[in-house]
Amino acid sequence: MSAAIAAFALAATSCTTEAPDPPVSHSCSDPAEKKLVQQLLKASEYRTTIFNTDSNVSEKMMDDLRRWKPGGTEYTTQVCSYSPKIRRASGGNTLRVEFYWTSRSNPSKWGRTSGSYYNFNGITGESDETLAKLRVQCSLKGELDGLSKQTLLGARGSNTAYEGPEVNQKARDQQILFTYLMTRKITEALGCENNPLKADPIVKAYTTPEEAAQAGS
Repeated sequence: MSAAIAAFALAATSCTTEAPDPPVSHSCSDPAEKKLVQQLLKASEYRTTIFNTDSNVSEKMMDDLRRWKPGGTEYTTQVCSYSPKIRRASGGNTLRVEFYWTSRSNPSKWGRTSGSYYNFNGITGESDETLAKLRVQCSLKGELDGLSKQTLLGARGSNTAYEGPEVNQKARDQQILFTYLMTRKITEALGCENNPLKADPIVKAYTTPEEAAQAGS
């Protein structure tokens, strides 16, 4: 495990998994991410709900890419969600990530402005305390080669269980790290030939998107 990932690790205790048939996707059950999930949820025990296995995600994402059109609907696919084993009486409880395709030449707007910006070997992202976003080039072979060169794989990681100060740099860094690690697993499931997220991330925040972009040049 790299120093960047280890910095967020704490001793894992116990968690339970709610999984359908077929078995749990490895994308939602890796011990390295479990430690990070515990910190993000502020809970030593949590539940995992599986929406799609890796093979399901790959099939759905490839089908979405086949029907993708510039300016058209952005279909999203969820893999799993995490929630504290003891749920709060009020407020949010869920940590999750979803994936979609967006135009490479004219990507959809990020949405709300986030507090920190990042550059992971040329891949830019942004994060606040509850939402992180990444866009990744994913080169696919065969019939999807042309479409994959027109699009970016988008990822949105959200954490409605967060309770803390509005400006919390550690929480932002944890949120982008979680999103990066989960996205890396999806690029592996999709078989992205360029292997865009093979390196362990060095999490360094910037105050503007221009600073983050320049850091990768």
